[in-house]
Amino acid sequence: MEIRDDSFEYATNLSVHVLDGDPKHVNLLKYALSAESVPNTQVIICASMESPWSILPQIKHWADVLEDHLDSLPISIEDRAAQRKQHAERWRQYSEFVDFFDFSPTGDLTESMYKKDLQDRASCSDTLSRNLGCDIIVVITKTDSMISLETDYNYNDEKFDFIQQAVRKFCLEIGASLFYVSVKENKNCDLLYKYLTHRIYDFSFNTPALVVERDALFIPAGWDSMTKISILFDNIRTFYPDQPYHDVIKSPKLSKKYEPRIEIVAEGEQDFLARIYQYLGDPAAAADRAGVEGVLKTPERRVFGSPGVYSVSKRPAMQNTSDGAISTFFHALLNKKSGQAALAAANNKQQQELEQEKPGKAELDAALQKTDSIEDNKQLEKKSADVEGMTILPNLDKNVVQSQESIEA
Repeated sequence: MEIRDDSFEYATNLSVHVLDGDPKHVNLLKYALSAESVPNTQVIICASMESPWSILPQIKHWADVLEDHLDSLPISIEDRAAQRKQHAERWRQYSEFVDFFDFSPTGDLTESMYKKDLQDRASCSDTLSRNLGCDIIVVITKTDSMISLETDYNYNDEKFDFIQQAVRKFCLEIGASLFYVSVKENKNCDLLYKYLTHRIYDFSFNTPALVVERDALFIPAGWDSMTKISILFDNIRTFYPDQPYHDVIKSPKLSKKYEPRIEIVAEGEQDFLARIYQYLGDPAAAADRAGVEGVLKTPERRVFGSPGVYSVSKRPAMQNTSDGAISTFFHALLNKKSGQAALAAANNKQQQELEQEKPGKAELDAALQKTDSIEDNKQLEKKSADVEGMTILPNLDKNVVQSQESIEA
């Protein structure tokens, strides 16, 4: 990452090592964080607001990983104690009433407020109770997903305040800064860059803590205290602030109740037809059927609790005509041969009807041909009447034509 100092026009590169949240890459920490680079290294622990139920467990897990790695480095006890002391001193030096560049009070009123604030922050027993001896920034990403959490999982300000106070308590223990950022909404991204350059290169940084907007939170290391965190307790009424995190912010996957799967046994087709055959075609059975359940339940379906099987109100008896049709249908299904015979009989009947229609069609064709011949004869008679001395005949042959020619001569 390129770092520029606009005041002196200097530029340098900042090395960034990312584990990508994979525990399998923990063994690579020895290349990024060595015994010599601990005092000059800034550690960032990230968690996503998209899954708030895993925020606190994740940052605690990676803090444990970092602590185990620092303990495994070949650093003497004196050097580790010096690193912790330096980190605690830097924590106490912070004040929102002091310029970060020279850490000097600007007046009597500011000095008194600075001392009071310092006393308030030092009085808490949880402050730096887990001092790791290195600078840490906790970054909560994707804060724009708070809106979707409200609509999809019924989150409210009370739960968001509970998440904030739990994370701030943990940051107070390890002496870490806290950022709520959103790349989508471009919130606190530039501020995080400026704070990194301040912590690593001691650039001037005068931005105070931001706690008004719930999705753009910024709490620098050394500012927070239990007195300030307790302000959030006023809005937490449904549960206690000291309750376990997983009891209040539950994962929807774990809170969903899974019902046991019900095995559905399908009845055989022939068994079903044979079972209901006794109710078809018999008027007495039809009358009895009016008072039984609307859906027939087999013993197997009752045992396994097949869904969709239920009792309905009594239905009126079916008419005999419909019983006969249904009886014929099931007879055809039970006896395939009889069904094939019925189909063959229907085909024969259609063939006979077609054959009966053929004579009528022949007579119609003969009548049409006769009509056409009569019209042709009329046209010939009209043409022959125009020629003088010509005998009008239905058909003209060669002898008639010769006699006509002799008469004209």
